[in-house]
Amino acid sequence: MLLYTAVCQNGMGVTRGTIGGLLAADLACGIENPLIADFEALGQATRLPPRPLLDIGARLRLAWEVRRERAEA
Repeated sequence: MLLYTAVCQNGMGVTRGTIGGLLAADLACGIENPLIADFEALGQATRLPPRPLLDIGARLRLAWEVRRERAEA
């Protein structure tokens, strides 16, 4: 059994998510689409660090973003 997914949550999330979903459907149905190779060339998702480090990193990043936004105001 194969499982195909398309998950993109960045500045281009909606666009890449839609295209990724369409290409995943083509791939699952065996439809040849030249865009599949282009999309696969974008690379793989990176692994997240383990929970304690992930939580600390997320909090630090959020605090940095809030501080940066205050400086711009």
